[in-house]
Amino acid sequence: MSPANVWNTHITLEAGPASVRQARQFVTEQLRAHELPDLVDDVGLVTSELTTNAVRYAQTPVTVQLESSADGLRLIVSDDSALNPVQCQPSVSDTRGRGLGIVASISRDWGVVGGRSSAKSVWASFAVLS
Repeated sequence: MSPANVWNTHITLEAGPASVRQARQFVTEQLRAHELPDLVDDVGLVTSELTTNAVRYAQTPVTVQLESSADGLRLIVSDDSALNPVQCQPSVSDTRGRGLGIVASISRDWGVVGGRSSAKSVWASFAVLS
């Protein structure tokens, strides 16, 4: 990605079930506007998982940010909760607990900044194919 294609954008959403759909729609629109349609499915799914976690557990407004750079794309989902996400090992019959496993398998890398005593951001990075 050339320096001319580097960009950064975000949206802040209220805590609620509609925020997940709004976050995914925002990400889809931004990726298409920046001519990255190949990332829509993967980044959209990770956006849904991270936003769902923020809405369900933090119950605070959620900021969804996309940040491009020379080496790829970063999705950042921030909330005002100090609770860090925990990657579970769900059993076959569990109906929850797979979100961060999905994030780990689809993204290039992921992590958490903050938490424990302050607000946090959960990020996931993706390769951008030229």
